[in-house]
This record gives sequence, C-alpha cells and structure tokens, in this order.
Amino acid sequence: MAKTTALIVASLFLGLALGTMIMYGATRPVSQPASSTMILGPERAKADPTSYSADLYEGHHTMINANGKIQGRVVLIGMYVENEQNRYHFLVLPDQDYLSMLNENNRVKLTGALMIELLQTDNFVAPMLHIGMHIEVQGPHVTDNQNNNGWNEIDPANSIKEI
Repeated sequence: MAKTTALIVASLFLGLALGTMIMYGATRPVSQPASSTMILGPERAKADPTSYSADLYEGHHTMINANGKIQGRVVLIGMYVENEQNRYHFLVLPDQDYLSMLNENNRVKLTGALMIELLQTDNFVAPMLHIGMHIEVQGPHVTDNQNNNGWNEIDPANSIKEI
C-alpha cells in the first residue's frame, strides 16, 4: 500500500514537473551564464564512493561508473523525510549525448529523466536550483535497487555546476 501511494505521488510530481517544463522551461530560451557557476564544488569527490555513501554496496545500489557525469535540464526538485530529516533529490532530463545513462526504468518510471541524490549535508543546493536550469552533475552513476526502483541515478552528486 505504501509503495503504491509513493508511486502515485511520484507520478503526479513528475507529470507536473514535465508539464511545467514543456509550458515554461522548454518553450522559452534559457539565458546562458557568462561562465559556469559552481553550485556544489568537487572538493568532496573521493576515489572510494563507499566512504561517503555507506549503503552503496549493501544491495541498494549497483555501481555503473564511479565517476559518472551528466549534462541536462532540471525537471523536478523534490524533498522527502528520512529518519526525521529533510532530504532532497532532483531529476535531470539528459542532453542528447547523455541518454545512454538511462535505462528502461528511467524512461518508464521517471519519464526519461535521471535521478540525482544529494547528501543531507548538501541540502543547501536545492534552493539554488530551478526548473529548466541547464547543469552538469558528477558523481557515482549507479542503479538504485531499493524498493524495486531499478532506475539509474547519480548518488550522491559530487559536483553540480550551471552551464
């Protein structure tokens, strides 16, 4: 029951986000900044992703590329509560050159977007993002096996910059 409710809520948010992008973000030109703006710096990036994502290899995730990179547009920014703490994630609709980072579950369950997870210490990032923003994200590219999600994601983001 809880999984069904969560799936329904996620579907509603995705539909709203994609509708907003189509009506607002994708139909008007997005001004490009004079130079890339770093939102989350790469100083946290480490060679071993398990050093900051303890559950990465506990059956929750399957590593695809420890140093994944995607460029695309933000289509959804979401908040959820985990262990009584606010957590944030967002969806990126990949640019053409990054479509290979998606799998069938990304196309079906996330309407062609890639999930980007943030560490709790990076909650400050969410207010800096906006729908339609063109960004580059780097971090471990994994398949999320938890709760039968099965989609690919960057978890967690090591660096985020507006491009």
